[in-house]
Amino acid sequence: MPVEETQDKYCFRLGDLNVNQAEEGKKKRTFSGVAYSGEVITDHWYWDRIIFDLDSMKIKGRIPALLDHSPRQRAGVINEHSINHQQGLVVSGDLMSNEFGTEVAQDSDDGFPWQMSVRIEPSSIDEIQAGNTVTVNGKLLHGPITVFRGGRIREVSFCVHGDIRHLENIKNIPQQIACVHGDIRHLETNGDKKKSINR
Repeated sequence: MPVEETQDKYCFRLGDLNVNQAEEGKKKRTFSGVAYSGEVITDHWYWDRIIFDLDSMKIKGRIPALLDHSPRQRAGVINEHSINHQQGLVVSGDLMSNEFGTEVAQDSDDGFPWQMSVRIEPSSIDEIQAGNTVTVNGKLLHGPITVFRGGRIREVSFCVHGDIRHLENIKNIPQQIACVHGDIRHLETNGDKKKSINR
């Protein structure tokens, strides 16, 4: 199977972005949002019903914030996160002052509806058959449903479209990945810190 097709089926749209206007007098632009809510995804073009196990999800160190998953378009960095059954995966970070970070900030100020995408690499995939049940993220779910477990967050991206059918610079990207689209709740000049990523 071509890499493009494999990449495509691991991309998910989960929500639109809500951004705040910049505050005057502040230098660094920050952003935060729900990258994945922890709910079952039912509107994907490839997977019928799928959920990501929050309890086994992993984030290690500070991770990049890119434009459209391109390593050549570095827009910022994720500094903090929280994972729980109530909110899902919430991330926050700083935008860079380069052309790509400035593009995200300026377009958001002008009202552009950016979406957040998270690259996640599952360590295992469970297929729960019809007639069976499984508990994930505190919910009792009935099959058929697919469960991603041990998902490691590699990077987040600011994307124009929620469901990415073609990605640039994917030659060296592992085939078994998922791009999860979430909700950026704040894009502002300063923000409160909730939980720091272990470094």
